[in-house]
Amino acid sequence: MIVSRTALTAVLCSLCLCLTVNESTSAADFEFQDGDQIVMLGSTFIERAQRYGYLEAELTAALAGQGKNVTFRNLGWSGDTVWAESRGIFDAPAAGYKRMIEQVTGLKPTVIIFYYGANEAHAGQAGLAAFLKQYNQLLDDLKPTKARYVLISPLDHLRFSERHPDPTDYNAKASTYRDAIEKLATERQARFVDLTGPLGTKAPLGTLEDPIATPGEYLSDTGVHLNAFGYKTIAQVIRHQLVGPTETKTLSLAGVGNNQELKLPRVLMPGAFVPSAMFSVKSLKEGRYSLQVEGEDVLTLSEHQWEDGIPLYPLDFVRFEKLRSTIVKKNELYFHRWRPQNITYLFLFRKHEQGQNASEIPLFDPLVDEQEQLIRKLSQPSTYKVTLKPAS
Repeated sequence: MIVSRTALTAVLCSLCLCLTVNESTSAADFEFQDGDQIVMLGSTFIERAQRYGYLEAELTAALAGQGKNVTFRNLGWSGDTVWAESRGIFDAPAAGYKRMIEQVTGLKPTVIIFYYGANEAHAGQAGLAAFLKQYNQLLDDLKPTKARYVLISPLDHLRFSERHPDPTDYNAKASTYRDAIEKLATERQARFVDLTGPLGTKAPLGTLEDPIATPGEYLSDTGVHLNAFGYKTIAQVIRHQLVGPTETKTLSLAGVGNNQELKLPRVLMPGAFVPSAMFSVKSLKEGRYSLQVEGEDVLTLSEHQWEDGIPLYPLDFVRFEKLRSTIVKKNELYFHRWRPQNITYLFLFRKHEQGQNASEIPLFDPLVDEQEQLIRKLSQPSTYKVTLKPAS
């Protein structure tokens, strides 16, 4: 049944239709563009985002609703810092840093999303100057890409349980780094995304103006790193800051009568489960009327109930989940492309043993491209055919 598949229970107030539009943004008026190649760079928060896919799915779906198709490449590395200390593998951090710059540059990004400061914040005020110096160096070293920058603040640790360490001290340090990153973003004309603060009070699980606080154990398995629900939640926060909220525009369609077919845009737009519009039909004769979507009965009401109106939910939850799972599959394939498990034998100091097999790594490219095509197909807005008919 259409209602259960798509969460569409009906359609709009005097046929008023909610469309997604972009709000003005600060920091050099950042806005995603059609065709953007987006690279995500940073520590554990970025690396684990590819496992769940919510962040990419939220942004991909929201931007597709605006007619913008984008691609993502996740180069996150757990434990990473602005010095690339985790990326050296068996080499010095400087070698890992050099490889990272080459990898990012080779992708020809138009947008780079950075997540740094979470690990560095442990050093507190004493480490702040060195962190900022190296962050500036990283931004300078990637300047030849001419990409627009997005700088994300470190997440606070969550109060997980009485048996876990009190996060107050760390969160105070993270707040200092957050302020410094915001200032850096302003100086570099980059977009800043603020994730500092208790995640449960920032999560848009009710409305953006009045969110519902969520206990930390629902969002994380440790209080430090997010679980699937945590990523789903924070992805909505980031999407709201980077793409903006929805704004209602009114499209009046007069004279909806018996057997008249309407086309209603179906925007694949994730977010809080709140109606984006209402559907109301005026001046119907006395009786009961059935709403059909794609030829299937979904709801039967009296003429008075149709006049009062019913909510429209334009999000296709099943389709969004298919989009998300496809993104996860794409990310897995791309991870094997740029970071194979036997990288030491293929490209590093033991390549004299199996380096001949490195030629097989590019074979992942068509597999990644295949998933990219499916992602684009799944993210595109489509329409419903809606008919109101007298109930039989």
